[in-house]
Amino acid sequence: TVLYRRTKAEMPAEEDEFEDAEAEGVSAVSSDEAAAAMAENVRVLSLALTDAGLRVIRPDGGYFLVADVSDLGLTSVEYCKRLATEAKVASIPMVVFYDPGADGASAPDNFVRFAVCKKPETVRACAEAIRAKPVRGE
Repeated sequence: TVLYRRTKAEMPAEEDEFEDAEAEGVSAVSSDEAAAAMAENVRVLSLALTDAGLRVIRPDGGYFLVADVSDLGLTSVEYCKRLATEAKVASIPMVVFYDPGADGASAPDNFVRFAVCKKPETVRACAEAIRAKPVRGE
């Protein structure tokens, strides 16, 4: 799938070029279509994560959804490892994006990031897996 910032009518391509690309399995979506799909992915994943006990920080847009695992009593790294092992769903502990800097301040270790720039069927499958095998604190 190709995300394009213009509509098909605005794209500088001939109709036969579109037909050739589609015959090869390429599909093009406009940024509006992609934004709507990602918003639905956020909704679907947010519900599953909330049901699993996480506090979701809903984005106004973008490619990622962030959730807080504090209520589970786990660190972000522990949660991500267990989610990958038990539910087969990948997420990223946000702590990997922090540099404690010279002041030695510790990075928050309770946030995890999920990509929502995926096919809707992929996000639905992840949401189902999270519901079926929710990670709980010990």
